[in-house]
Amino acid sequence: MLRLRIQLFDSPVHGQKRSIENIDAVDHFRIPHADAPVHRFAEDHVIKFLSSLFRQLFRVIDAQYSEIRIPRGGEYKVVLPDGTVVWLNAESSLRFPTVFTGKERKVYAKGELYFDVKHDEAKPFIVEVEKDYVVRVLGTEFNLRAYGESSRATTLVKGRVQVKGADNAVVLKPGQQAFEAPGTNDLEVLDVDVAPYVAWHEGKFHFVHVSLKNIMEELSRWYDVQVIFGNPAVMDECFTIEMQRFDDFNKVLRLIERTGMVTISVDGHTVTVK
Repeated sequence: MLRLRIQLFDSPVHGQKRSIENIDAVDHFRIPHADAPVHRFAEDHVIKFLSSLFRQLFRVIDAQYSEIRIPRGGEYKVVLPDGTVVWLNAESSLRFPTVFTGKERKVYAKGELYFDVKHDEAKPFIVEVEKDYVVRVLGTEFNLRAYGESSRATTLVKGRVQVKGADNAVVLKPGQQAFEAPGTNDLEVLDVDVAPYVAWHEGKFHFVHVSLKNIMEELSRWYDVQVIFGNPAVMDECFTIEMQRFDDFNKVLRLIERTGMVTISVDGHTVTVK
């Protein structure tokens, strides 16, 4: 049975994000304990809502494959048929077979995902982003980030992986990252502190000397807002910030403003940075 972690949110700009956890997918839904934040709904409405949400997010492509697509502002966790656990960040997707057969376990991913792969030496686990970017593992934990035309990066936490690009292939050890810059086909191996790259799946944002442009891009994806830079010069200002992903959005913005380097205003779901 596949298990999906579903999170429901209040307005991202005007309220805190809150989650409903421990919902079993496919076979049935369980209503959380009474102290879970579901007081806004009657129980039957919760069941109808979750059933509808599940049908939208989790769909069977054909008799062999299923796909999960996560919208902006969402974050999900799924257990695959082999026991591998995958966390999906906002605007990410995962396509996988309903049963792993043959000599390998192959899935297809987009966006940002954290994998805790079930060890099976006889059946390597393969993640394909596009035909020219493939991660091959036996049993390991790693973070994969591949949003559209942005840079692509695989960060290894435990174990050993091979990352294959269009022009070269590299093997990573824990604490290393295979980085491919936009518009290139060359994989570069970097020694990194893995904490900032995997913090999202632990419920945190952890930016270390990251440009405001990249920070706001990450926040806009998570809080589902549009960001406008009224002063383009501030886009390249760098910040080091650590905070909870479920904090109120306005609290997050005030934290950035407290540096005295920028001013931020919010109008509905539009955020202007000057």
